[in-house]
Amino acid sequence: MSLWHTPPPNRKMMVDRIGKQVTERHGKQKYYTQPQIQSAATAAGYPIDIHCWAYCVFMDLDGFDSFHQSIGEVCDYSSMKSTMLEGIASSGSLLKNINLSWREWPSIDLSGALDWFKKDGL
Repeated sequence: MSLWHTPPPNRKMMVDRIGKQVTERHGKQKYYTQPQIQSAATAAGYPIDIHCWAYCVFMDLDGFDSFHQSIGEVCDYSSMKSTMLEGIASSGSLLKNINLSWREWPSIDLSGALDWFKKDGL
């Protein structure tokens, strides 16, 4: 992880807001592309300097690494995703499989912020 990357203060809120935007814009997917996440993060009001934190949540490892390699930046997917999970997980059980899609995080209660999922049968 680059030294200048500071995690967002409210990680759960960030995941909720960007998750809502990316799903509304691009449908329900296990993972999203960097441009999809960037547009969703911008629409949710997050500055570009913390978008990388959203990338580690909503992109898969290969997409994350490829994007960072293409821009010449080194970020550690596993460390960043662990940091995001630690900020929102109620227990350490999520940390066992760091490559889980954000949709597979069982200990996160998204019911309040993502009620619109219910109307689609999720």
